[in-house]
Amino acid sequence: MSLSYKLLISFICFFQFACLSVFCQLRISGNINEFINLSSGLYKGLAVDKFGFVWMATDEGLYRFDGKKSTFYNEACPGGFLKSIKALSDGSLIVTHDKGVTKIIPHIYSPKFEILAVGELFATKDKMFYPKTIFEDSKNRLWIGEDNGI
Repeated sequence: MSLSYKLLISFICFFQFACLSVFCQLRISGNINEFINLSSGLYKGLAVDKFGFVWMATDEGLYRFDGKKSTFYNEACPGGFLKSIKALSDGSLIVTHDKGVTKIIPHIYSPKFEILAVGELFATKDKMFYPKTIFEDSKNRLWIGEDNGI
């Protein structure tokens, strides 16, 4: 075998390995609506709390999945239409929705919900306007993106 042929085979093997490692993702097969009892199946964000529960932000509201069944928290975030959810370094979770930002303090039996910021459906100086994205920086400061800025 020539050196160039060996190099070509090595490159092909490396390329296949690199592609597999970059594009590997866990796929959920089946209907997510049946799996966690969502009526629409449209979820906007997922986060896992310190107890291992999977939290889902949906247009309908907030769901918590324990591996067997899901629990719907209808009153957790006013107005529904959740946009994103993020697990924070302190063990809590934060959710953005059309009417503001809500903090979740997870608990095995009864999580607590605390409204951190109130949002409006129109732009004002005092209230958030459609908050969407959440970022926690290295100093544990939260950055929340909305239609008018951060």
